[in-house]
Amino acid sequence: MLRDTRTPIDATSICHSDLSCLANDDHKQYALTTGAERTEIDINNPTINQILVLDSTSGYLFNSDEFGISRITYINDMQFDPKVAAEYPLHSEGKVFYDEDNHALAYYNEQDDVTIQVGQELVVRVRNNSGATIPNGSAVYVSGAVGQYPTVALAQADSESTFFTMGLATHDIENNSFGYITVRGVVRDINTSGLTEGDRVYLSPDNPGELTTVKPSSPDYVVAVGTVIYEHGVNGKILVCVRPAGALSDLSDIQITNPQDQEILVYDSTGGFWYNTVNAGGSGTSGTSGSSGSSGSSGSSGSSGSSGSSGSSGSSGTSGLTPNIYVDSTSGDVYFYDNTRSKNLGVAIIQQGAGRNHAVVTEQFLRMEGDTPSNLNGFVLPWGATLIGMSMSGELNTQTWTAEVRVNGGGVAQDSLTITNQYSNQSDNNNIDFNAGDRIMIYCSGTSINYPHVNLFFRRRF
Repeated sequence: MLRDTRTPIDATSICHSDLSCLANDDHKQYALTTGAERTEIDINNPTINQILVLDSTSGYLFNSDEFGISRITYINDMQFDPKVAAEYPLHSEGKVFYDEDNHALAYYNEQDDVTIQVGQELVVRVRNNSGATIPNGSAVYVSGAVGQYPTVALAQADSESTFFTMGLATHDIENNSFGYITVRGVVRDINTSGLTEGDRVYLSPDNPGELTTVKPSSPDYVVAVGTVIYEHGVNGKILVCVRPAGALSDLSDIQITNPQDQEILVYDSTGGFWYNTVNAGGSGTSGTSGSSGSSGSSGSSGSSGSSGSSGSSGSSGTSGLTPNIYVDSTSGDVYFYDNTRSKNLGVAIIQQGAGRNHAVVTEQFLRMEGDTPSNLNGFVLPWGATLIGMSMSGELNTQTWTAEVRVNGGGVAQDSLTITNQYSNQSDNNNIDFNAGDRIMIYCSGTSINYPHVNLFFRRRF
């Protein structure tokens, strides 16, 4: 520590012969131990809190407003007495001491529950205007600014607006007050019970401000906040080193605009960046050639026969597969992306029919296998499927009735098709999703309908 080699002197005992005594106002004044006589002291208009200073040229002690520390020109070294936690000095903003527990200089700011270890942590002064106290050890993000200081709120990994973590609160920060966030270094006195020292902790997508050892998965954001270095229910410690994973669109050479399902990234060699676009794919394989047309018949003999008629054209070759057809690696089923319905559907079409074999059908479920009404057995889907089409027919073209598609014994039509004074009707723009295990039923809504029959068409959904 700095050691004072001066001898304290009560200012009231040192007076100039023509002036009043220097009042010390409860502050001790010091004179160097030179053995000076009264004639060596030159006090001129003394005021409170002045000190005596030795003039090496004249040998006089004189009163001055300058405190001793400002007179020091060179310091070769400085020794602090190391202090453990139990010996820390009383809090006073600006106080500096040596923290023996953490082997670093420490200082106090205006927060009486904060001790900063110099060189071991980096903190930022912030304002909490979130509406509630931010507990010690909570993860925060910058929510704005006020009075040239950032404002903070509890961070959460489920949203782009709240995942960008600044650091951890290094003490409880009450609402509408200033506090400090550790952006790099150790945060102490938090509950880390049940964790393992060395565990990496991530920003929680479920609970604001909290941490988890389970790495979040998309669409949540991955933010590695730090590492557990001491497991304890009260005095736990986390080393803060925030590393947000970010999103694909955050990369400097990628331009994502209004992304849609099934789009791909394409490289622009001129601009030097990747961008999202519809999966147009390359050309399909060429279709097989159609067979040659048959030869025309020969003309009759005698005078020049008329030419034989041209053979009919060969049928067109089949088109090659388009690039949006895929094979499911588990089932081996072939499916494609249906742009109209915006989903992956199986290539195969599943058909299911139902009807009644008489002429007086009035508000009844149609029958399926075993001549059992569909409300009793129905058609049970073994996997998720989408209704893509319906067709219906009756014996007469003078009747009006509606075919309703119902599910699991319910009375609400999921989809429907109507005949109005016609033999039949059909639709191919249906888009109703059903789940595996759903029981599909077909209901005839009409009066005395003659021999109604309905077909449903499904594609498996992938």
